[in-house]
Amino acid sequence: MNEENRTDAADNRKRSNYGLIIGLAAPAIVYIALNLPFFATLLNLLEQRFYDFKINIGAVSVFTPASKNIAVVKIDDDSFAKLDMKWPWNRRIYARLIDILSRSGAKVIAFDVFFSESSAKSEDPLQDAVMAEAIDNSTAPVVLAYSKSDPLIPAFAATRAEKGFIENIFDADSIVRRSRFLYPDAGFGARGGTGFEPSWNLVTLRNFIGFSTAEAVLKNDRFAVNFNMYSREGGVTTVEQRGVDLKLAGGSDFYINYGISSNYIKPVSFYKIVTGEYDPRWFEGKIVLVGATVRSLHDDFPTPLMLRDRATTPGVFIHAYAQATFLENAFIRETGGWLNFIITLAVCLVLAFIIFERTPLTAFIISLALAAAHLVFTTGAFYARVNMHSVTPQIAFFLTYVLMSSYKYLKEEREKQMIKGIFKQYVTPEVVDELLRDPEKLTLGGEKKSVTILFADIRNFTRLSEQIAPETVVELLNSYFDAMLEIVYKHGGILDKYLGDGMMVIFGAPVADENSTINALRCALEMQKASIEFSRSRRAANLATIDGIGIGLNTGEVVVGNIGSQKHKEYTIIGDNVNLTARIVSIALVNQVLISENTYRLLSSKAEVKKQETVKLKGKSNPVNIYEIIKLNE
Repeated sequence: MNEENRTDAADNRKRSNYGLIIGLAAPAIVYIALNLPFFATLLNLLEQRFYDFKINIGAVSVFTPASKNIAVVKIDDDSFAKLDMKWPWNRRIYARLIDILSRSGAKVIAFDVFFSESSAKSEDPLQDAVMAEAIDNSTAPVVLAYSKSDPLIPAFAATRAEKGFIENIFDADSIVRRSRFLYPDAGFGARGGTGFEPSWNLVTLRNFIGFSTAEAVLKNDRFAVNFNMYSREGGVTTVEQRGVDLKLAGGSDFYINYGISSNYIKPVSFYKIVTGEYDPRWFEGKIVLVGATVRSLHDDFPTPLMLRDRATTPGVFIHAYAQATFLENAFIRETGGWLNFIITLAVCLVLAFIIFERTPLTAFIISLALAAAHLVFTTGAFYARVNMHSVTPQIAFFLTYVLMSSYKYLKEEREKQMIKGIFKQYVTPEVVDELLRDPEKLTLGGEKKSVTILFADIRNFTRLSEQIAPETVVELLNSYFDAMLEIVYKHGGILDKYLGDGMMVIFGAPVADENSTINALRCALEMQKASIEFSRSRRAANLATIDGIGIGLNTGEVVVGNIGSQKHKEYTIIGDNVNLTARIVSIALVNQVLISENTYRLLSSKAEVKKQETVKLKGKSNPVNIYEIIKLNE
């Protein structure tokens, strides 16, 4: 491997290392923040809000079969008006509803209404007994609800009614996104010796499908049960074997699939059933949920549907969605934390390398495209009812972009300052600006380049310096170099160094130039002419002056780079062609421009030359052809 390739490989490894570090750091920082109280709350809130957005754009409804097994009997404003009753309603009306639904063939009748206060001291103390009798006489199981603060009254607890614990699960932003099948023993005695209280939803489903609570107990954080699904449409009963095997969050939580079409959770006003305005046969074979939808009873809660409905959702509909989620096995499953992290990490690593290797605008566009693609991917996964982190990775992507862009900016600024420091004394401001605009044109670590080298040396200067005062020597050299350097800059040369009374100039580096050889020749001829004029004008002013200069040109491959110790470096060239140029200038006479064979081949059609005798140069085993420039053919 040559020096240039080794340098490029080292630079690439360095970039790769920084990209790897930042690509690893950004997702690590974000996912560590997920375990810190404040950030965890904030990030989870953002994820939940985007979850709500996905629910409301219908991302799960497309592949979610619509449940036709649930009806909702609404205790609504119309029912209050038509029945002309005040809350709490006389329980005889519930008994009447139970009788009608039972005779209609309802499979399960479940009340999302708390019966925690006895009517013994009311105007109708027998109403509890009437409802209790209706419960016991019903051919359909009746499910009653209780909670920690609202236990069932003894009159109903003693009936054949099934009892289920009911409690909404609120997220940190007070939105109900999840439900629960099993609650830790709530203090009323575990059902079936499981150590869990079955939820009202689970008890309702159990009576609809036919499985025991014990069969649905958590096992290794999984909720699993098999059942036969009965449905009756048009007098025809069909049976389908189904099963649920769900990985649950802590406490047996699961996401309620609000994407299930509400068209198939049939709502009917309470009054229409008890007044005979609705055909009760529609309830045959269905779960019938009874609950309040009137806002004044405060049994409505914020859900993801608020984005669509601009209103809270009645609790009975929340339970209807939860039960439909189970019946259709339409659970929204969450990916594990490690999978989310690995996907985020992979994208962050790609982002880091893209930002480092591309221009800012290109990197910005690609970064936006990757971030958008990730959102499309996670939303697409939601269509398959898989909930992946969407917002947290976006924050990691943004952090990667900021960190990597900042690092790249600081690195480029550092490089620009270094370039300016190295070249400001040796090249024109225009060349410095070009290098600052595109530092890629410069390889400070070392590379091989074909350049044209110019050496200019004052003839007989040693003898002259011994004859004049030191301060005059300095003044003479400074005046001479000022005149020569202006010409060098004019033709695009870079001053490599001063060599006592001589100077070494490079053409074709650090910025490659296809005209570097002809520019070097033009520079040499103008320096030749200017040195003659310089000498003449100083003699006319009676000042110490030079006899003239000798110039040597050579074109060839050299090693270019920032060379030196850690404390002091200089941009220069080294190689055999540098030595050859020095030998050529050493034999140049006063006001003579000599070029090498390589330079002659490049300029033969553009200049009139005179071949010198083949000379043997010090350090060269073979004779070298040397040519004198007579004039430029322009």
